[in-house]
Amino acid sequence: ERAIDHCSHCGGPHYLSGFINLQEYYRTKDIQYLAHAEIEINEVIRLNPNGMGMYLLLGEIKGTQGNNLEAISHYKKAMKDSRFKNAALEGLNNLKKKQSRSQP
Repeated sequence: ERAIDHCSHCGGPHYLSGFINLQEYYRTKDIQYLAHAEIEINEVIRLNPNGMGMYLLLGEIKGTQGNNLEAISHYKKAMKDSRFKNAALEGLNNLKKKQSRSQP
């Protein structure tokens, strides 16, 4: 909280909070952590909409929530930056695998 107050125009504290909340979700499976991660990553995107790496994280969050269409959209945005293209493609492939496993 203090870091966010100190650097309200900077996405760094929000990124760290979002990343930590996402990791806590994976550790505990408590969906509150996932919701907090989404809020924080959306705030980073609001502050810096050109930070394509955040769309990669948001794609992961949306996919975990089962919002596959939104996840795909965020992964596609992340692919605009060559540094994140491979990770975004992996995220898209994981979504396809998950969808095929859930269909009879």
